[in-house]
Amino acid sequence: MYTLDQVRAMRREVNRLGLAGRDVLDKYRDAELRKLCNGIGPDFFPEWARELVTDLRPEAELPAFIHDVEWYEADGTREHFTATNDRFAANGEIVAKARYRWYDPRRYLAIRRAARLARYCQAFGWSQYRECAEEKDLFSSHKRGVTNL
Repeated sequence: MYTLDQVRAMRREVNRLGLAGRDVLDKYRDAELRKLCNGIGPDFFPEWARELVTDLRPEAELPAFIHDVEWYEADGTREHFTATNDRFAANGEIVAKARYRWYDPRRYLAIRRAARLARYCQAFGWSQYRECAEEKDLFSSHKRGVTNL
């Protein structure tokens, strides 16, 4: 979905704004982030749908950038799951405040929208999050030569 230039620009902006959880990006090269980050929406959405949602909710794109990597690193616990969604909402507020002045109604609309997306993730994303954790466990088990047969 993203080009390398877009990934680099997003990484710079995430760091400039000081978004929570940004340190998770430091573990990955830009080319890896390009593969991990898919915009706003779950993996089972077709790419055109994620692009549409991302275009409609640009204030949530940077929080989703971090959120995608955090879910890639999913540990399978409810605590981590909830923390990633809470960070998504908090980062959405940071982005909205950076983009819009206090008197601009778009600031408060963007904050509400980011919080709503985080609530959707919390309410409906557990199975997707668990899949991420299970895929990671399966991959690391195979790398170590462990099988579940």
